[in-house]
Amino acid sequence: MELPRRTLTIYAGQRVRNAIHEVTQGMDLYLGTRLQLVMQAIYEQGLKDGRKELIDRVELGLDDIKGKTNYLGLADQRNEACCYLGLFL
Repeated sequence: MELPRRTLTIYAGQRVRNAIHEVTQGMDLYLGTRLQLVMQAIYEQGLKDGRKELIDRVELGLDDIKGKTNYLGLADQRNEACCYLGLFL
């Protein structure tokens, strides 16, 4: 898709290609710029949603791993050792 400042590569099916071609046919500079802003916002939101989904999946996996292990964090280990020795931090 040719835009005023650059070419935008869109990977989509034939129906989407035909729709974009139909919408952009006879488009002037103003409308082309507006379409570019909308498509860029959609793309950036898709990136954010994808990152959020990935982070949620990783956190879910970490919670699952933490639930299956008997790991104590460094602070927990230190507090447990101090209490065993009769020291309180």
